[in-house]
Amino acid sequence: METKRLIFDLDGTLINWCPEYLAAFKKVLAEYHVDLDYHRQGEFASTYEKYYPNFNFPDMQQHFYHTFGLNVPLSFFEKYLQYLGKMSKRDEKLCELLAELEQSYELVVLTNWFKSSQLERLKNAGIAEYFREIIGGDEFIKPNPQSYLLAMGNCCPEECVMIGDSYDVDIKGAIDLGMPAIYIGQEGEKIKVPTIANIYEIRKVLKR
Repeated sequence: METKRLIFDLDGTLINWCPEYLAAFKKVLAEYHVDLDYHRQGEFASTYEKYYPNFNFPDMQQHFYHTFGLNVPLSFFEKYLQYLGKMSKRDEKLCELLAELEQSYELVVLTNWFKSSQLERLKNAGIAEYFREIIGGDEFIKPNPQSYLLAMGNCCPEECVMIGDSYDVDIKGAIDLGMPAIYIGQEGEKIKVPTIANIYEIRKVLKR
């Protein structure tokens, strides 16, 4: 069946997570006078998705307390999203790739983070214009099947391809719905889907 829609994860797929993104967490901790090592951001982010169905400020506030034993106001997370949304850079090579893909496919972003923050990062990277939809984790968190169903739009699973860098979060859920997938990682990981080292190699494995 002809592929009509490409569904992209964002972090680690379209935009690599960089150490300087921790600066956003460091900045909001300082602004709210929270005594916490900003390097511990990963402890909070990596465990949230295991316990909650989507991203929202009240649940994040609760999880922050459970993780660190610290109370912060809801505005803490609003500020964090604002700062994080500014932290990405334009990638001309990626712009060229997406402009080319847009001529043949509908392009969609399916991310497990807040849509508002991710949209700003896509804009800063110069690639927001290429995507028909951006679906965030404030609706559903992958691998919830509903997240993939939203990303499919009016297409059936066989007409879509999921592209991501996490087998458990991005790829397996898509495969379970009958959706083809492309994994960004190492070929030696024995992943039974087409595997590429980075997004720029996607032309090698796409089939019309």
